[in-house]
Amino acid sequence: MKTVFELEISTGGAPGAWSVRVVRSAGGGASRTFELDVDTLVSQLPNLETAVLASVVPARRVLHAPEAAIQRVGVELFDAVFRDDVLSAYRASKAIATERREALQIRLRLDEPSLAALPWETLFDRTEAAYVCRRDPLVRQIDAPDALPALDIEPPLRILGMVSAPSNLPRLNVELEREQLESALERHIDEGRVYLEWLEDTTWASLHERLLAEPWHVLHFVGHGDYAATADEGVLAFTRRDGRAELVGASALADLLAEADPIPRLVVLNSCQSASGGTDDLLSSTAAALVRSGIPAAAAMQFTISDDAAIAFTEGFYAALGYGRTVDEAVRSGRIRILGLSSTTLEWVTPVLYVRGTDTRLFTMVPPSGARPPTAAMAPAAERPPRTGPPAPEQADAGDPTRIDPETPPPEVAAGVGPETAPSGAREPSHEDEPAPDAEPLRDIEPLTVGDLSQVAGPPEAGERAFGGEPAHSSEALYESEPPRAGRLTHDGEPFPALDAHGNERPEHGGPPPDDVPPVSSYGDEPPHGIEPPAPPPAPAVTKESPGTPHRRRVLLAVAGGAAALLLVVVLAIVFWSLGNDVSPPPDTSPTEVTPTPATTVTAVSATEAWTPAPASCEPGLVLDISATGTVEYSGGATSGPNGVPGMFPATNVVPDAAHAALIGRVGDGAPFYVGNGRTLICDDENALAFGLNDTGLADNAGSYSVSVTTRPDLDPLVVEETSVTVPANVAWTETGRSCTPGSALRVTATGQTSFEGGGDDDRAGADGNARPGTLVPAAPHRGLLGRIGEGEPFFVGSSAVIQCPSEGMLLLGPNDKGVNDNSGEYVATITHALPPL
Repeated sequence: MKTVFELEISTGGAPGAWSVRVVRSAGGGASRTFELDVDTLVSQLPNLETAVLASVVPARRVLHAPEAAIQRVGVELFDAVFRDDVLSAYRASKAIATERREALQIRLRLDEPSLAALPWETLFDRTEAAYVCRRDPLVRQIDAPDALPALDIEPPLRILGMVSAPSNLPRLNVELEREQLESALERHIDEGRVYLEWLEDTTWASLHERLLAEPWHVLHFVGHGDYAATADEGVLAFTRRDGRAELVGASALADLLAEADPIPRLVVLNSCQSASGGTDDLLSSTAAALVRSGIPAAAAMQFTISDDAAIAFTEGFYAALGYGRTVDEAVRSGRIRILGLSSTTLEWVTPVLYVRGTDTRLFTMVPPSGARPPTAAMAPAAERPPRTGPPAPEQADAGDPTRIDPETPPPEVAAGVGPETAPSGAREPSHEDEPAPDAEPLRDIEPLTVGDLSQVAGPPEAGERAFGGEPAHSSEALYESEPPRAGRLTHDGEPFPALDAHGNERPEHGGPPPDDVPPVSSYGDEPPHGIEPPAPPPAPAVTKESPGTPHRRRVLLAVAGGAAALLLVVVLAIVFWSLGNDVSPPPDTSPTEVTPTPATTVTAVSATEAWTPAPASCEPGLVLDISATGTVEYSGGATSGPNGVPGMFPATNVVPDAAHAALIGRVGDGAPFYVGNGRTLICDDENALAFGLNDTGLADNAGSYSVSVTTRPDLDPLVVEETSVTVPANVAWTETGRSCTPGSALRVTATGQTSFEGGGDDDRAGADGNARPGTLVPAAPHRGLLGRIGEGEPFFVGSSAVIQCPSEGMLLLGPNDKGVNDNSGEYVATITHALPPL
């Protein structure tokens, strides 16, 4: 059996009080009450979603606040629930699971709607410094006495996939979604364990017909989803006959799936916010409503999810199912696959698993009673060839012994279907582990030597001559004579190319021939027939001395000797004169220029102080590199990072167009300016530098930001080159005048606020956007500041970013909004070159 730690969390009878009880545990039972401000946590969900989405672009931005926000909520939830005896039981269960070499399955039974709305997938264990759901499977359990048992099915596992892409909603990467799912299942499809069919017509009527026509074990939905506050339930976007969206509520979809016989054991909703619900109805989300209606398990998304993360989850999830993992383990595998997208992504927190009852074993495969189903199983319903084998297999009766062929080996357990008898990492031996019966074992192969190679090549054929010489009988013959030198003639009268000692043609400038090769004739003893041997070089000319030569030689030698003696006397005189006079150059007494050294200082900026002095100060022309991390609390418990709260611009702001609670700075008594999580500052004058919080109501605040300031006297302000650009919200793209070159980087810091005609205060957005997904880049917040290099793809910039230039072109900035005409307001972006590292 799997090691399980099951908790029931319910109301404690008083406002803000809650009760937790350990229902099932290998480490013993426990119960306690705790306090938790659930309403405040629920109100922060839009900010958490923004933080998760902002982490999608790690190459464009260094983000600390989003991670801090997610982790802070996770710590608060873990510390509230896992305390005293409950924590002891958890630690003991964890130790037992580790001893058994198993993962610890954590089940949460949440009896209040507001509890179900919380992001329990963020649970963070500070002692282990780890997120719980990334180490162990986390399940949201819906208690039901009539939970369906595991379904006995003959292979293959039948998956009905549908990708709904209405024409009036943001475009989805439909083809890539299909390719990734088919790739993840390819091996299992080829081996007959899985059958995948795509529903081409994603209308209500078409799905109804396929559910009635054949049995399906899994429904996989890809598309758009949301939470409808007016109806207090989750909705999915199907497609109408005219191609536009038809919103289908969770309760209606549950009724539709109930038409299937048997009811699908698993529904995968790869859509945005298919797991988010209201605080009035405990099971108002799409996934929870499906499980309440009788579906044993539903995997869904609690936040908006990017295409890349959705595809990664699909691939990891089904790959784990195909290798025999249970559904809770498969969801954890999907999280890990998302985690691999980048080191900063937080989208692994988005998937949620709801399970009806206590069993995560959804299927049990039984041996096929007839012919193996066809393996070419990825054709759409409308394009599939006529069936040539038996019809779709009926559900097997697990108790009928006639269904078991005694000569058939036990089938592999696939798709999370096997009994939970083995540890998570173990598997039973399969036929894939055994060699094929006709396979010949590999023989030991000794490495070949040079001699072996010559034997493989074989000796030259009889009568074959090496370079026109005698017949060669071994490879040593190549080394006994010099190859033809360049300049000599071939048999055809053409010059020989330059050859090396082995007879290979040498490049034109290959260098001289080896010195250890003796120079012998390239033709052997005799030249070939018809070729005249080259003429010998002429003998050196001999000059005969005249009778007066010896006398003239003696005279010349005497003159040369006298000149040499005179030169020696002159040199010695100069040397002795130098010894008696100091002729060395005077020492250089001019001051040596010392290059200033960069220095870094760190200070804590309190959220309750108006201004905190920085250890570093400004000097004219000095470049300062500022970065900040940390989390502060404002207005009675809400939290913010250095970039501030997206879309929040109350009257208490010090810098009106910067987000509330953001880190701000000031030089002397000058105007305050936005800093955020990083900024490059070029000082205009000499004065003190100070930092503070963008808030004048400081009494209720708590916490501090950690601010690092590095002085860069080694940099010229002209090289850093600061530019200020106004970006109107009603213009799609604004040229900044700053060019990108591959290998360089630009730093952008932006402030400002925008709105649109007819929008209220809640729709205002800063450079970090608001809580809604954007219409130009759906993975980034709506009306957040975007960037683009030339005609390249747009990317999220926000209020603070370092842009690594991927190509050459001008940097353009604009709002994350396709319909910009009714927008108002503007952003002001400050652009500098990103500073080189120290």
